[in-house]
Amino acid sequence: MKNIFTQYQGRYSHNAAVLKLSLDNSGNTSQYLSFIVPLFVCAIILFLALVSCQTVPDISGKAIETGFPLEADAFAYMYVDVQNARPLLDYIPVKELKEKQAQQIIDTTHTAFAALYPDDENRRFQLTAVGTFPSGKASVALGLNKGWEKHKSAAGYSYWYSPSNNLSLALNAKQAYISSSRDGKPLEPKSAGITEWPDDFNKYKEGSVLACWLTEPSPILKMIFEIIEIEDMQLPLEQVYVYLFPASGDTAEVAEPAYEALLCLDTANARQARLIIGIINMARFLTGGEVPKTDSPAALASAFLANSPIQDDNFIIIRTGRLSAKNIALLFNYFSM
Repeated sequence: MKNIFTQYQGRYSHNAAVLKLSLDNSGNTSQYLSFIVPLFVCAIILFLALVSCQTVPDISGKAIETGFPLEADAFAYMYVDVQNARPLLDYIPVKELKEKQAQQIIDTTHTAFAALYPDDENRRFQLTAVGTFPSGKASVALGLNKGWEKHKSAAGYSYWYSPSNNLSLALNAKQAYISSSRDGKPLEPKSAGITEWPDDFNKYKEGSVLACWLTEPSPILKMIFEIIEIEDMQLPLEQVYVYLFPASGDTAEVAEPAYEALLCLDTANARQARLIIGIINMARFLTGGEVPKTDSPAALASAFLANSPIQDDNFIIIRTGRLSAKNIALLFNYFSM
């Protein structure tokens, strides 16, 4: 966006110079216009910047402490401490988030909320970023870029859509909203409300760099059974929470940060929890608990089996061994996006 804005400034400077030369024979009038024209254009840019900051409504701090500022019906909701989870974000298999405009937003974000939607939903993903954004400059830059179209939402705010990137974008000084559809048509990026997270979600969230609520838990259970080589096991799970923490003992100076995951599996009842724990402990016994020092499915499996699961009523608590960012990339690949 910055490059687009810089090009605009250069183009304007050239046009202003041409206008001044064409009026040089007009004496004082040319001097007057050479001062007024840049001032007038700057006033227009300032007006556009102020309008763009007011077009997208702010979200309250209280709301994002109790839920996700995202649409309902997602199969996964994520809370991300962006600055501390930055090495992980490059591995999320959502190609639209790798686009230049999305990366610029991520770079100035401190907290993000993301949702991934199932195949029967037109919305593919949605992201709400909280940080500091140059919304005025961005609005001018997007307006000058032929690759972005301006649209008006049903709620009355303006947003931008890129057909080539299939991204809808809206932002103000404190929040940015990104959304993508499956049918390749503009989709309003800002959620109409808040998707409340379950009360249990906050129980282990403190200190995590990424916290995920899986409303459709079958993929995670299927993944666990696949990596411990148990097939066709059908056990009911109500929901799953996944939390990623910096690995214990690591410092901020490590070249390749490692993580530890905490999985909370919400089963139908305590009996089901005991059954699943028995299966996992049997797999731990058969593998011997050794962790290969590779970024492979075997290493991911061993990390899941590093510690014996703990039962908390109908919850199963699994704390993994150390995971590299590439290990976690393998974990992301188990989910269809």
